[in-house]
Amino acid sequence: MDEAINIIITQLIRPRMDELGLSERQLAIASGISQSQVNAWLTGKSDITLTKFFMILRTLRISPQYSTGDTAEAADTQFQVEAAGRDTWRCVDVTHGFFVTWKAGLFNDTSKVKWYQDQPQDVAHIARLMRMMGDWLFLHHPEKL
Repeated sequence: MDEAINIIITQLIRPRMDELGLSERQLAIASGISQSQVNAWLTGKSDITLTKFFMILRTLRISPQYSTGDTAEAADTQFQVEAAGRDTWRCVDVTHGFFVTWKAGLFNDTSKVKWYQDQPQDVAHIARLMRMMGDWLFLHHPEKL
């Protein structure tokens, strides 16, 4: 087994499974991956595709961006989620002056961004802010997306 994969399994995946009280079988059912595939990957008998790896991360509510507490803790004070109407949610970035609203369960199809401060002109910076918010929402409020 590749050393990096072993570290991910032993220091991230297995502890999160224990924290959530999930067996390999339960993880397989929840992620939509066969139990034999989950077992083979977790025991190092086979490789996993990137798609299936992200399915497992999503099931375990592990954000690929936040692997250390420092960034995640900073984001916890940066973003606030609130109801914005019937079946509608709003996430406010209090640090950068914008918010995103969306219909519950339809984030990708209905999200709208509004700035209440001057919008940055750097497109790459805007993309980073959107990704950070999306990752934070995925980690903390996946049921609303």
